[in-house]
Amino acid sequence: NDGNGAFLANFGHLFKPVTKKDWLFETRTDLFSHYKMNQDAQRVDAFQEQSRTGVLGRLLDTMEKKGMAVSPISINTLTVMLDGKPETGRLVDILPSNGARGFIFRRIFEETIIDLNS
Repeated sequence: NDGNGAFLANFGHLFKPVTKKDWLFETRTDLFSHYKMNQDAQRVDAFQEQSRTGVLGRLLDTMEKKGMAVSPISINTLTVMLDGKPETGRLVDILPSNGARGFIFRRIFEETIIDLNS
């Protein structure tokens, strides 16, 4: 009620409460697969209501619907977490972990750049 909140992610994924006796039959995912747990954590869609989307991608979809400009960036690779609804057509910028390439100044642009900045 204080207006405070917290967001927790990447700590495991269960679709419903289970016990030691029934977890094998009651879970819909492989609890001991790092790959599967990673995918489920990035999707946060236990009941597959919005398949092929990630938790941040859906958040970006909602922000766009509300008129906000969004521009997702990923480091080194595209992740499931940033996937929104395909119909948005939103692309993710992927940057290398060592940073963006520097601008290579070419003499042929010198006059144009000077004109733009005059």
